[in-house]
Amino acid sequence: MKDKIWVIAWLIMGSLITSCGGDSSVTPPPPPPTTKEIPEPAFEGSTISFPDLIIDSDPSTYVALDFIGMFPRRMWDSRVESFIEVRAHVFTASFDDNLSVELAVNPEFSSEEARLSGEKYLHVFGQIPYDLRRVVNVVWLNKGNEHFVGGFSDMLIHSDRAEQYIEQGILAETFIHEAAHSLRGTAQDPWSFGWSQAVTDDYHFITPYAQEVPSGEDIPESIVPYIALRYKPDRISQQDYDTIMEAIPNRIDVFDKLELNIYPMIE
Repeated sequence: MKDKIWVIAWLIMGSLITSCGGDSSVTPPPPPPTTKEIPEPAFEGSTISFPDLIIDSDPSTYVALDFIGMFPRRMWDSRVESFIEVRAHVFTASFDDNLSVELAVNPEFSSEEARLSGEKYLHVFGQIPYDLRRVVNVVWLNKGNEHFVGGFSDMLIHSDRAEQYIEQGILAETFIHEAAHSLRGTAQDPWSFGWSQAVTDDYHFITPYAQEVPSGEDIPESIVPYIALRYKPDRISQQDYDTIMEAIPNRIDVFDKLELNIYPMIE
């Protein structure tokens, strides 16, 4: 069954590359394995398996949220699985390491709700590593209990789901996951550092989601346990530490090559 999933993912990626005219920037996963079965994924999920990797008392780089005005914005809405056109509350969020991000809030929020929610979530966003905040230019905020989305320098938050993540202790970890999508095409793109070969050499996946969607979710799913292992080992068990090392050692080497700046997690 696992080999079948991999083959399907491989064929899908092949069709995408063909439809894109053979665009070499789209890197497929390694060829499907033929000699042995892939072991069961190491963890249930990258965020839910590592709650409280970042906690409330940890430092945040968030400084301020400045209201710019009401402007037309095109933003993704997972409630309809489509882009929507709205006249959004638009803010600029600033951080103490000279980064900034635009926050566009759906007008279903009042002006006060938009500011308070924005401050709450961007404080947590300011706790994740510099190099993952650096690749996000725009954050969209909608109401609703729907999944987050990341990629192409954008990130989507749904407020009801965000509140659930806060209760579970995984909001910051989810931000790490979603921001990692936007590493694609940057100077720190893991695909450019041998990710495809690392996947082949590891012959294992960190989570079922990473295995089911290797081309799109393997890196975001793997980066959370990587950060736990390298920078917050005191917040995970020895067993989890050993499991990460055994499951994805070659991916860990690739992440090491990125030399991520993880301020403010470690100053």
